Amino acid sequence: MGFRCRRSIRILPGMRVNFSKRGVSASELTPPSSQSNQLEKTYSDNPRAFVTLDGLRGIAALMIAARHAPLTWQAGVPTGPLLQSYLAVDFFFVLSGFVLAYAYGDRFSIDLSTRQFMIIRLIRLYPLYLLAWLFSVVLLIPGLHSHWAYAHTTLLNSPFALLFLPTPSIHSEDDLFPMNSPAWSLFFELIASYAFGLAGRHLRIRMLVAGAAAAALMLTLAVSLGWFGFGTGHGAMDAGVNWRSFGAGFARVAYSFTAGVLVFRLWKINPPTIRLSPVILLAALCGVLLAQPPARFQAIFDLSMTLIVFPGLVYIAASSVPSKRTIAVLAWLGGISYGVYVLQMPLFNFLTRVVAHTVGSKAAPSLFWGCAFVAFVVAATVFADEYVSDRPDV
Repeated sequence: MGFRCRRSIRILPGMRVNFSKRGVSASELTPPSSQSNQLEKTYSDNPRAFVTLDGLRGIAALMIAARHAPLTWQAGVPTGPLLQSYLAVDFFFVLSGFVLAYAYGDRFSIDLSTRQFMIIRLIRLYPLYLLAWLFSVVLLIPGLHSHWAYAHTTLLNSPFALLFLPTPSIHSEDDLFPMNSPAWSLFFELIASYAFGLAGRHLRIRMLVAGAAAAALMLTLAVSLGWFGFGTGHGAMDAGVNWRSFGAGFARVAYSFTAGVLVFRLWKINPPTIRLSPVILLAALCGVLLAQPPARFQAIFDLSMTLIVFPGLVYIAASSVPSKRTIAVLAWLGGISYGVYVLQMPLFNFLTRVVAHTVGSKAAPSLFWGCAFVAFVVAATVFADEYVSDRPDV
């Protein structure tokens, strides 16, 4: 991990902003056809790229950001489109299990210890998480006078957040990470990663099938019967963010991460014969996260998507070969996905204060504000990511 300044920043696929003594200019990066063909061949012949999975991850992160964007929803949360966007977290868990199994599964039996694996994971996740933490602390400082009790309490608990640990609380409604609420899923992913690091060299397909089946049964019972805090959020499986639903976080990651590892093992042995366009797969994921199932069928919908559709989608997408026109876009979406997810809440809090001081009560919830807020987060993510170097791909 390191920090560096650059004279140019990539803001979109094929487009950079250049800084010089003469001012600021934009340039378009158009590789020669031979380089473009070679890029396409790289993604076609080398499954390591998994560029379609990158695109899916980016779309899911953007939908989560749109879900959380302030001044977007009249009720504060989506009640129509994007109602099911919380399921993106379960998709992330499946994706993480798949990619980590690919990148590190065989290495556990050769030269990789659990400690080394977790250091790699923290190097991947911590820099932008630390940036989000620092930004949250800065935003809390002005509130030490106007909202002293809340700001002071949060600042006292900030050391736990700095260590990537939930903030202790005696109130079940309190978030695990009050300074950056989406970090709850990163915490559970780290727990799953640690378990994978411990058991990775011993895992066999039969063990994974048994583990996934047991986790699926537990998740189904928990969602259906309201165990572990399921049913306390804004949807059947919208749980895990606070202490009341702490157990739900374990239940969600236990199945989805295990399913992701299993899907990779099955994909490695017998990849799908059908090759769907990345556009179709992106549309399928959007269809799930934009769905509006009737309330009485919501639990069935959530479980079906999590238990069946998401693992199947990752299995098929891993063999999807994008065209040279879509490779850069999909890779760019994957590149911004983590930054958008981990930086969104501190940036949203900052923007909310800016709007309150400039527009005031005139800022009624609307699609305009949602798009503006998400666009700002994407731009800030691109900028921040350019200054964080030496990060591994997974």
